[in-house]
Amino acid sequence: MPTIDVACSCGRVLKAPAKYAGKKGRCKGCGATIQIPDEPPPETFAVADPPSTDGWADLAPSSADDAALITAVSSIDTDDEEDDALPLSIRRAAGAPSSSKLPFIPPEPWYYGFLVIYARWAMGIGLVVCALICLSGFIIATLALSSGELAGIVYGLSVMALGAFGIIPVLLASAPILLAVDAARNLRAMRYAA
Repeated sequence: MPTIDVACSCGRVLKAPAKYAGKKGRCKGCGATIQIPDEPPPETFAVADPPSTDGWADLAPSSADDAALITAVSSIDTDDEEDDALPLSIRRAAGAPSSSKLPFIPPEPWYYGFLVIYARWAMGIGLVVCALICLSGFIIATLALSSGELAGIVYGLSVMALGAFGIIPVLLASAPILLAVDAARNLRAMRYAA
């Protein structure tokens, strides 16, 4: 597996897998956040200590420096904070790769959407019918009032009451369907979030 060498500010040289190029990681030594470069440089060179006052004698690496460099090289812990910033549903819609943090959730059954549409249409049509019944009762009562017929007024008011109370069965027929679909969606979310 290709790796990228990353130098930390504490002096450690860390090796990160190439698949984490462009992401952030943490140094195992000091815990500092390190930016992993996008592409590994063609060659990496160790920086030598500045020369001492007596010339070039100190430039040859000692075996102690080599040993310290070998022990300082370690793997790097990656931190996927950027991926966790978005909600899970948006990451799934964007086609985020699955990992241990993103459990597989199968697609929602087709009939959830069908039941919601059915309940909303049934509620809408029922409310329109109830409104038309109330309107017809109002028209009957108004015409009976203008002609002075008491029986027509009572009949018109009773039709209006029937239309007004007809809203209750419409809501009782469609609201439980919406609540059941919502409960099923919540149960799915809890089941697959665990």
